Amino acid sequence: MTAAARSAAPVGDAGSGVATAPGGAGGAASLTTVSSTAGRDGSAGGTVPVAPTKTEVTERLARLNRSEQFLFGQENSTLWGMYSQGALVSTSKWFETTAGAGRFTSDSEALVGDNPAVLGVSLGMLAFEPTGWNRRAVIAEAIRRQFAQGGLVTMDWHAPSCNAGASVQSEALATVKANGRDVVIRPILGGSSFYAEDEYHRPIASRADVPETLKCLCQIANEVPLTAGPYQGTTGMTWLVAHAKHAAQVLREEKLSGLPIIMRPFHEHTGSWFWWGQPYWNCAALLGKPDAVSGPDAYKAMVRAFVSTMRAEPGMNNLLFAYSTDRLLGAEEGERFTAAQNKAMEPAAQARDQLRERLVRELGVAGLANLSSAQRAATLPASRATSARRAEIYVAQRRPYYVEAYAGDDVFDVLGIDLYHPIARASNRADLRLFGLQLRVLAEEARSRAKPYALTEAGTYRLQLEELARKAGPRGSLLVNDKKSVDAALALLFDPLDRAALLRHFGLSASGPIVLSAAERASVVPSVAEDWFNRQLLVLAKEARVAYVLVWQTYFDGIATGHYFNYYVPYPGHPEARNFERFYADPASCFLRDACPRGPSATPP
Repeated sequence: MTAAARSAAPVGDAGSGVATAPGGAGGAASLTTVSSTAGRDGSAGGTVPVAPTKTEVTERLARLNRSEQFLFGQENSTLWGMYSQGALVSTSKWFETTAGAGRFTSDSEALVGDNPAVLGVSLGMLAFEPTGWNRRAVIAEAIRRQFAQGGLVTMDWHAPSCNAGASVQSEALATVKANGRDVVIRPILGGSSFYAEDEYHRPIASRADVPETLKCLCQIANEVPLTAGPYQGTTGMTWLVAHAKHAAQVLREEKLSGLPIIMRPFHEHTGSWFWWGQPYWNCAALLGKPDAVSGPDAYKAMVRAFVSTMRAEPGMNNLLFAYSTDRLLGAEEGERFTAAQNKAMEPAAQARDQLRERLVRELGVAGLANLSSAQRAATLPASRATSARRAEIYVAQRRPYYVEAYAGDDVFDVLGIDLYHPIARASNRADLRLFGLQLRVLAEEARSRAKPYALTEAGTYRLQLEELARKAGPRGSLLVNDKKSVDAALALLFDPLDRAALLRHFGLSASGPIVLSAAERASVVPSVAEDWFNRQLLVLAKEARVAYVLVWQTYFDGIATGHYFNYYVPYPGHPEARNFERFYADPASCFLRDACPRGPSATPP
């Protein structure tokens, strides 16, 4: 999930976008936990699927790449939702009455009668939450059921920085032997400890000002002691190995051994929003060690260590590992929005974007940022790649950028990219060109390496804006975010000048609600004719022949106006419901009961 999407999510599990169980930070709504771990048949052990092998999964994905069909997936599809028994309910209530009660359905099934074929889950939620939340067994059962019904499972890990402290609790989840040392694994309550700017609270003029959380990758790659948090004194590599070993142990305990889960650790590294992101790889400068492993080699060392540790663990030989970047924009390639479009954005997302831009800028001025030579060489923008020849140049410029931090064909089994459409404006032909070119980079690189490939995250943020407008009525002004949301965003910024800039972005002189006028509303709010599922996602997935697409998850706290909530699949009665039904009915999109790919494999394009 990209920076804006994660920033917009309430405080919760790392990357989940769902509020944590009681005790979570930030005042977000709590997600009620359950104590029952039994399946619907009353058995304590739950479903035990007959799992395909790793080879069978890769072959299935490869057949999909050769076909014109793709699997449709959603993060936490059968774990989080918002539509139940004819009404919208909070995600916590939905969990209580469905997955938490042993009933694994989805908002997709409520609308089209079928669950997504790919279930995305969080390793953080499965293995690193406090055990008292009692969600581990439910997540494990959802995974087993997905495989038992012929589906696939992907697993991301929004790892907290190894130097993070605020969200790490004193409870001991386990003690793990790693590199000859006993490491006590501590649970994470949630929050934003994976964000690069999480502990950025003052300007950076020198190495002494850099938050310790941003040194984690370098401390792992160079096996030096951690400098903050509960693991202080342990080497970064030992921290990583211990967490990988603990994750494997949880998979074994929850009867997930041998399942061909597609794990996707340390993704979207081409962005600046995670502590493992590209700007934070200048280890020679950040550690003050001129001979340190640095740049892309540092990222590769960290990923290789995690993957090799997981694969060496008993019962983990069937895991697959996916490599996925965010969009591959050139250093000067970006997008400007109108004043009305700016007002449609989510305040916390904008505040975090401002913080990241400042953080990276200050690191650069201080000589502490990693600069990507491959990104600087990507000079042709998609807007000018309008001919066949220019499209070839565009793709040729970005393929080195895509693989700049690729740890090797022996490490990764699946290649991917994450592409989201912005909330501020309608998706259009320019998006089809840009995203089509980005997917062409992915496809050509994957084919050259004989690897299956997928659109590992996708989505539009505009579903919630469309629903807000529908509920407000067809005319007049539209409240898109209330004063509370603006106040929370302002609280993220430590500099008064940055706070003033945030208010200007939303057309405000002081904190208050963000309202689109009638004229602004007409130019910003989505219409049903925009039809992102069929006019964007379906077209892109078919043309690129991706094996699967995964949209992000649902979060809804029960309040439908005054602030954003997050979901990426419509529900019965939503303005996009008919469009999603058409998307489901298209022979190219495959849901759980479709058993795709159907028929003989097509000739490779």
